[in-house]
Amino acid sequence: DLPNEERQALLESTVAPDTIKVQVIGEVKNPGNVDATPLTDLNGAIGSAGGFTENADEEDIRLLRLLPDGRVAFQDFEFGQSSGPLLNGDLVVVGRRRRSRIRDVFDFVGSVLNPINTGINLFRD
Repeated sequence: DLPNEERQALLESTVAPDTIKVQVIGEVKNPGNVDATPLTDLNGAIGSAGGFTENADEEDIRLLRLLPDGRVAFQDFEFGQSSGPLLNGDLVVVGRRRRSRIRDVFDFVGSVLNPINTGINLFRD
């Protein structure tokens, strides 16, 4: 790995690409591929994807990166925490709030029980 100063100089050099592609998924308003500058960090990529949804957990953000040897490295962040510049092909995953996940379970159970309840009420009449 290069020291931060050398890495920054390389990213700003004329050899560096004008844009990189990163993917931002999960609880963002516009999930998918994002074109970013080589100096864009995780927070900038989330902003480019439209920002958080109302169900986003701003303390549950994961950066996944494919390493040259084929392994996948990941690191967890909170919004506002510095990630350093993203690399072409990085994946940013914004998690869902625990409260929203629990609400989803109740919504699912309700959707399963509602037809059963309707059927029982038909036989009562």
